[in-house]
Amino acid sequence: IISDEEFGRWVQELLAKGLVVEAGALLLISMTGARPCELGGISINGNRIVIPGAKHSHGGLRGADRVLEASEDFCRLVNNALESFHSEARSLDSIRMALHCVALETFPGRKVPSMYTLRHQFGSNLKASGLSRIEIAYVMGHQATDSIARYGDKRFGRAEAVQVKPACEADLSRVRTTHAAYARSRSKALRIDC
Repeated sequence: IISDEEFGRWVQELLAKGLVVEAGALLLISMTGARPCELGGISINGNRIVIPGAKHSHGGLRGADRVLEASEDFCRLVNNALESFHSEARSLDSIRMALHCVALETFPGRKVPSMYTLRHQFGSNLKASGLSRIEIAYVMGHQATDSIARYGDKRFGRAEAVQVKPACEADLSRVRTTHAAYARSRSKALRIDC
């Protein structure tokens, strides 16, 4: 979990060092919940944020493309972050390394946050927002509701931070409701036969 103040400090340190691409990456993840590997494919169209999904694996059962809806002002902010992210050609590994080095300096004596820390914080925020499990799974780019269990805790979320939702044309019927089946299977696996 990362506070707004800590996030702001991290971004300011990056900008002070001229690491605009890295600052853009952090902003994109914090605003959209995108996976780091999805950042390069994000596009904006009016008040729509299009995120081509990563992790299309396991016979197409994981990872999903999504279209999110937000205010035009918010989409302008996302577009600004996207322009910063694309301002210089950099590999994802070099971005990760630069973020890690600056985080080490910015947060001495604590667990160093990463891009995935922001994705987990975004998940916490979504859980606190009151969106349904299906909507949360869609926004996070999952095809099944049990996948959201590993992201964040609503007790540490800030509902007001969520500015996106599934676009009205989003096909939420493609998200499988699997959390109940998952919980039953885990419970069964943990039972001890006497």
